Amino acid sequence: MNRPARLAAWLSIASFIGIVPHVMEDLRYGQAANFHMTTVQFELFSGIVVLATAGAAMLCLAGWKSGAVGVLLIGLLWSVFGAADHYRAFLPGAFRDGLSSRAWVCLIVTFQIAAAVAATTSLLQSRESATSRAFNMRTGRDRR
Repeated sequence: MNRPARLAAWLSIASFIGIVPHVMEDLRYGQAANFHMTTVQFELFSGIVVLATAGAAMLCLAGWKSGAVGVLLIGLLWSVFGAADHYRAFLPGAFRDGLSSRAWVCLIVTFQIAAAVAATTSLLQSRESATSRAFNMRTGRDRR
């Protein structure tokens, strides 16, 4: 497993610092209604998304390429949809509970963007090394 894959996984896991309190805050502010869900449905949906985020990170730490793909896709989803849904957190003026609410959104978006970039780097490096191995095997430069 390469260094960017480990970094991507740990950045994704670190984003739980913002995800957990933010999801609880979403419930308090009635975010479920914005998605046309009941509170229980929103809790289930949030739990599935959090488990998928953790699962992709764990696969990435285990060295699976699918884990890096998962961290990349989930990181993009968290970042894009989180920023779009909570754009007011990035603008001047009041946002929910103030600084803590803004910090949670910023933590999620920042960590998930960084995780997606690291996962992309990991996937590109693994592709380059696979291409190099194939080239070396064809040209007889493989020393195995």
